[in-house]
Amino acid sequence: MITVRDLQPHPLDQVHRLIEPGPVILVTTRHRGIPNVMTNGFDMMARHDPPLIACTIGPWDHSYQALVETGECVISVPTADMAATVVDIGNCSGADVDKFEEFDLTAVSGAEVQAPLVAACFANIECRVADISLAAPYSHFLLEAVRAWTDPSQPQPQLFHHRGDGTFTLDGPTVDLKDRMTKWQYLVEASRASGGTRPMAGQGEDRGHMGSTGRSGRQAVGLDDGGPARTR
Repeated sequence: MITVRDLQPHPLDQVHRLIEPGPVILVTTRHRGIPNVMTNGFDMMARHDPPLIACTIGPWDHSYQALVETGECVISVPTADMAATVVDIGNCSGADVDKFEEFDLTAVSGAEVQAPLVAACFANIECRVADISLAAPYSHFLLEAVRAWTDPSQPQPQLFHHRGDGTFTLDGPTVDLKDRMTKWQYLVEASRASGGTRPMAGQGEDRGHMGSTGRSGRQAVGLDDGGPARTR
């Protein structure tokens, strides 16, 4: 029988490397008329309906004050071919440089918020801050998606995920287990039929919340500059 004596302790300050968040994203803001974009690797879906996204952005980030004051942003989802640029975006601050100009990014006006969309990204999600109560103690924002867009010219995007140590995994083959996820389907369909709110991700004792791929379905890659700073 295996006991804890057979296992290897893992440093608590590296737990984030064991449970990776969502894909690496870009977060754009427009503050006092000036657009900015930051790289973020700490994000996850928190609820289906209304669609809520949890994102960690701290006072050390130039974007933090913009998000606090304007209450809105755009989450832009880059593909793997943008990885090096996304890392470089995270290595500089909007306080010092116009990142849209520096990285030749095309800003697109959205429909609901003033923050710009990033044309090169596969998806752009216009968001408003739904809950700011955790921002001060935990640098944690809960964002509600109010409009979402995808690029039809990118029908099969390959996203990338930061492993917390400067290396990344790329989306790999998709495993289709929809027919087995009967409880998940039941909850969603029942909620739709009743017009109620769908359950939060992770709710239900054994349902779980599964993405389209697991870690084993991704290819590990590294970037020489040490991965994206999830700042500024």
